Amino acid sequence: MSNNVYADNIANISLVDGVVRFDLITAVPAEEQGQMHVRHAESVITTLPGFLRIHEQMSNVVNELVQKGVLVRQEAATSQAATAIETSD
Repeated sequence: MSNNVYADNIANISLVDGVVRFDLITAVPAEEQGQMHVRHAESVITTLPGFLRIHEQMSNVVNELVQKGVLVRQEAATSQAATAIETSD
């Protein structure tokens, strides 16, 4: 049996005793028009080596999307070491 979970983002990443846990969240419309609230969707719990494999696989996908021109890497405007990724139009 396979379950699919949609997530807009990841929150609350933690490492305790070699186990990584991160919570998947979704944005849902609020009663106020034009407002959104964040809701917990599911949690992913894995070992540290499993988490590192997940990171490597996701990095590979991002690199492939950059090579195909789907994403464009842009240097951060500040002195941060992180590189921002935006979708190309």
